[in-house]
Amino acid sequence: MNRKHIQQLRVHTGPALTIICSCKKNILENAVEKAETLLSEQGQTRLLNQLYLAQKGILCPLNHEHKLALFVDEHRALSFLIPNDVPDTVTVNRSFIVDPIIASLCHKRRYWVIDCTNEVPLLREGCENFVNELSAECITALHSCPTDVRPEFCFDQCIGQYLESDQLPIFVVGDVHETTYFTLLAPYQEQIVAHVPTIDTAWPAYQAWYEERTTYMLDKIKSSRTGIDFITEIPQLLEFSYQGHITTLLIEEHYHHIICQHRLTGAITQSDHCPIGYEEADLVEKLLLNICAKGGEMLFVPDQSLAQFGHIAAFVVELFFEDTLTS
Repeated sequence: MNRKHIQQLRVHTGPALTIICSCKKNILENAVEKAETLLSEQGQTRLLNQLYLAQKGILCPLNHEHKLALFVDEHRALSFLIPNDVPDTVTVNRSFIVDPIIASLCHKRRYWVIDCTNEVPLLREGCENFVNELSAECITALHSCPTDVRPEFCFDQCIGQYLESDQLPIFVVGDVHETTYFTLLAPYQEQIVAHVPTIDTAWPAYQAWYEERTTYMLDKIKSSRTGIDFITEIPQLLEFSYQGHITTLLIEEHYHHIICQHRLTGAITQSDHCPIGYEEADLVEKLLLNICAKGGEMLFVPDQSLAQFGHIAAFVVELFFEDTLTS
């Protein structure tokens, strides 16, 4: 599951069924039964019909290492495999329940894999050691690309939308020196971090790249100026993450910091005891959710490697940073 999927689900308004549960047969059957009861009690006939249709197309892996997320509205049903640590739910609401999924994905190492060993390039989504094909609809679109239309257009209309909405590192499988593939991938060269021989080698390649990347960014922090080249102050971190202006956020692996947030206004304060009207919130979780929603790179670095900077630091879009400093 990625930002494009999440954005599509978030814009939905109207009756919405969310099922998140294990793929084990008995648990899935119980969840569907509970959903049917809820929909029947609320008179949601259209959702019930969509749920009946959706059950026929549910495919779960045999190893049960992932959970199933099923989203049903009056017109469609979408299913995804998601991390196992997302809490189970069966909910009928005015919107889909996606925040727990975002919170989980924010803590995972995610990347794209483009398989160029086939007649058309296949896009796969990597989440740590699991690589899932998600572009079945794109295969048809690329195969049926009109002869009078440039292949790049069909590629951009399909696979390109995923790559641009969620700018994760890309690993390319196969030989891309062939003219068509080289041209198709040219706009994404900055995201491509390695070429690998097989899909199975993408995760080890990602781990090696991630280690190199974190080392590079930690060295960059040491040679940069606090408050000028990067920021560490909590109000600025929250503001820039909410606005989508953070390019790279570095957080120590096990760092957490509790802040107080006003229930109505969202105002932030720091105190050992939250004032009346405020509630405790986890700074790290808020930053991760903002960046997952708005875009930006997140790197988890070894504990104490950012101790002198308060355990957390962020590089920001240069234009907005300069505007803030001079205002």
